[in-house]
Amino acid sequence: MKCFERYKKDKKRKEKEKKKENNNNNNIIKRRKEKKKQIKQIKGEMRECSLYPCVGLQEVPAVMHM
Repeated sequence: MKCFERYKKDKKRKEKEKKKENNNNNNIIKRRKEKKKQIKQIKGEMRECSLYPCVGLQEVPAVMHM
């Protein structure tokens, strides 16, 4: 009986570890997706730029402000 109990505990522990690992992987993937999304938003955003007064006010990608 002890062997079986140990087996059950071991199985539970392994499942927990696997679940934790999957969770970590999913979090990493989510973070990557969010970063990509933010970069796309920054590139897509257009603002008026007064950095170059000789050209006058123009719409310039927000990336140039960074």
